[in-house]
Amino acid sequence: MPTRDLHYCELVEIGQRIRKRELSPVEATQAQLDRIARLDGQLKSYAYVMASSALEQAHAAEKEIAAGKVRGPLHGVPIAVKDLCWTKDAPTAAGMTIYRDYRPSEDATVVSRLKEAGAVILGKLQLTEGAYADHHPEIDPPRNPWDATLWSGASSSGSGVATAAGLCYGSLGSDTGGSIRFPSAAKGVTAAQLSASPSKSQQIAPIDERLSNAERAIMFSIAPLTSLSAMMTPVDPDPVASFRQLIALPPGAAREAPRIDPRRIRMIVDRGVVEYASAKTEGDRARGARLIQTAALVGYPPARDLLARNYPQSEAVRSVVPAKDVIRYALVPVMAAASEDSKQIFLALGQHFAVQGQLDVFATKILELLRGDSRPQLIHRVDTLVDLLAGVPGACGALARLVPGADKAADQECSFSENLRKFIETTRPSAAEEEESKRRGLLMLNQLGER
Repeated sequence: MPTRDLHYCELVEIGQRIRKRELSPVEATQAQLDRIARLDGQLKSYAYVMASSALEQAHAAEKEIAAGKVRGPLHGVPIAVKDLCWTKDAPTAAGMTIYRDYRPSEDATVVSRLKEAGAVILGKLQLTEGAYADHHPEIDPPRNPWDATLWSGASSSGSGVATAAGLCYGSLGSDTGGSIRFPSAAKGVTAAQLSASPSKSQQIAPIDERLSNAERAIMFSIAPLTSLSAMMTPVDPDPVASFRQLIALPPGAAREAPRIDPRRIRMIVDRGVVEYASAKTEGDRARGARLIQTAALVGYPPARDLLARNYPQSEAVRSVVPAKDVIRYALVPVMAAASEDSKQIFLALGQHFAVQGQLDVFATKILELLRGDSRPQLIHRVDTLVDLLAGVPGACGALARLVPGADKAADQECSFSENLRKFIETTRPSAAEEEESKRRGLLMLNQLGER
């Protein structure tokens, strides 16, 4: 298909063609960047074009897809995000001149998830000042591509203009009082808004705390809604039942799954965080950490994340959370679907154990937790783990010494992935530890109820 036809291809169609290797992510990205350079000087939809990083992401996607590692329907697809969302590799001005040079230290959750899905981020899209009603007087507002005299919509105007003009295949916006509905109506593009969010996206420039729950990640598209729905995270229709299933004891356990209200678990974590943050002594901090540990033991992922993240630098957390627990809290996300955040948490924890001279404890616990893991993509997950261990001095050697068949060269070079995979596949899993963890958590919950 000639380049001139690419810009109006449906979002899903582009993804399908890339996965079939009929179209290169680099070709699609370069075509969009060329079109942006040619047209956006007049349309003003982009606040910042991320050409260099976009091409890097496109090349990386091309290599992964060629190697058979397809992340999903967005892999290699060029899209853009509203300049309300933090991006660590580009400024986030939120439509304001005072923030034009502000560079966040991390990506917003929604941006991180797009990157994890393999999407190519073309740039940041213009919006009204602070995402309110009007554009800043010193910033040129995006222009409706169908007629420059017509309205381009409210705060997500850049998202609507870029998508309608074929300057991206899809874009993120946000909606508090019509900020995606008006731009999509003004330019004839499809927009979808989640009625409930499975997880709130962090690192989005604030509008008003009273309205923050109305913020939703949006993807504009020329595609019909039936195609667009394939790109969006499904909303859990029964989160209470899902959480109860999450904390259920393993099959064959002696007792029935506990009935725990997830709202109570969240309240316990919030209370623990407040107590920890406002503590004046280590004892007070330990009491806050103990509340968070209660939720972590029964399987609440945010509590486990908090403890694993703070374990290396917090004596209070270390006094409450046994090493075997925190290693499990850090390893499980890495072996499930490793995000950059979970990788950094695991890496920091490994480095802590290395400094403390406890790498044998670290390695032994990892090997115990990996036994009998039969989930898909084991090779990829093991490679990810070994790559992380390579960043912890001595960790590869500590683990390789426990893996049958790994020689001394493997210790030094972290080249024992195949031996580790065979060990995992030929051993039987043990559910006893997770069961014991949940029993401890239930006991601590009961003790809290008695106070």
